[in-house]
Amino acid sequence: MKWRFWQKAYLATLLLFLFSLFVGTLGIALVSWRQNLSSETEKALVYQKSMKTRISQSIQNIGAENEWALSALLEAYGKNAAQNGGAIELRRENEVLFSNLPYYGEERPELNLEHDNTNWLFREINDNTYIVVSSRLHGTAMVFTYSHDSTALFIRWRQMTLVYVFGCTSISLVFAVLLYIILRRLSIPLEKLTQHSRQIAEGDYTARLESSGQDEISELTISFNNMVATIVQNIEQLENTARQKQQLLDNLSHEIRTPLTAIQGYAEYVEQAEVSYEQIHSIMQKIQNETNRLKRIAELLLSLSSFQNESLEMKQVSLNAVIDAVKETLLFLAAKNDVDIEWICPMEEIIVMGDFALLESLIVNLTENAIKACKTSGAVSVLVTDVDDVISILVSDNGHGMDEEQLSHLGEVFFRADKSRARLEGGAGLGVALCYQIAKMHDAKLIYTSEIDKGTTVRVDF
Repeated sequence: MKWRFWQKAYLATLLLFLFSLFVGTLGIALVSWRQNLSSETEKALVYQKSMKTRISQSIQNIGAENEWALSALLEAYGKNAAQNGGAIELRRENEVLFSNLPYYGEERPELNLEHDNTNWLFREINDNTYIVVSSRLHGTAMVFTYSHDSTALFIRWRQMTLVYVFGCTSISLVFAVLLYIILRRLSIPLEKLTQHSRQIAEGDYTARLESSGQDEISELTISFNNMVATIVQNIEQLENTARQKQQLLDNLSHEIRTPLTAIQGYAEYVEQAEVSYEQIHSIMQKIQNETNRLKRIAELLLSLSSFQNESLEMKQVSLNAVIDAVKETLLFLAAKNDVDIEWICPMEEIIVMGDFALLESLIVNLTENAIKACKTSGAVSVLVTDVDDVISILVSDNGHGMDEEQLSHLGEVFFRADKSRARLEGGAGLGVALCYQIAKMHDAKLIYTSEIDKGTTVRVDF
């Protein structure tokens, strides 16, 4: 069964009302019951204490030598208690001196007294409910018990409960009917809104709703009409935004493969090779570096779509350090593809202005593409030069190469020079486009030269 909004609102409101009504009523009833019960208990405790005091004084006045008069005295107190709906008992240890209590079994937990404590409890006796209060006479071994018939109190509680239940049920039925009528009428404009939404979903952007009044439904209707108009005016812009977001996601998924590949390579090396503790420590540091690089790349790629309006925070970056990081990243990929990489970098430190993670990503992408372009036993060289104030990075390979047509499309998103190889290796044609973006951010030029079956050289000029 498909629930509509007004039905859900009806059910939720009704349940909330019923819960509040019954819980509130139950709370009031319980408070009233506890007050009545407390009053009944307090009255019994006060009466028992008063009678116990009088009996204790009478026993002292009679004296031990006249204990024969105690029975007559207790009988008089028993009659007095009976006139008030109660009964008494006086016992000394296991000897009952007097009792007009109704019999309610041998188990008497109220007689388990410690020192001068007073015990009380409710007991069911002959279908009636009694409150029984017991305590010791001060300075004696005698226990005085007073019981009072509280059946009327419990009968009133049951009657009151029935009244509350009947009243709440009647109110709930009336509320349920009125709520149904109100919500059903209020849901009609929403149903019309749903019908027009289906028309728009089917491509009919001419659908409009008539609005009347100044309530929230009317405001929603006006907003709906404005939304449709805005969709019609900006549909092309929305499609372009969607394409840009998809491109950003594709760039991100492409870029994070490299550090993940390095991390996987380190993990496989640790698993398959016998390594020392020092080597494990070094590898864990490398994995941590790749993880930090991955985090940094993700943060930077999230802002690629707005590079036109944002400027990169430029810092001094050592290309020597960048090359060292790239070596570590591509070590296992080169070995896996049986490709030799020659790293040529001057001894003196070469500094450029830029972002370390992005520059590393640039060289990793260029070198990784060169490795993948090579055949078995291929060769790749990475050369860093500083000539006439122009710092260059040249990545060369002896791989498949590209023709003029392919070179003219480099930098286009999703373009793959070798579609069969890229498809086999899972390439999406985003790496070179990303390299062009990174180079542009660093005010650098990216220049490709290539010949079929001879190889490719890409030069980055800062």
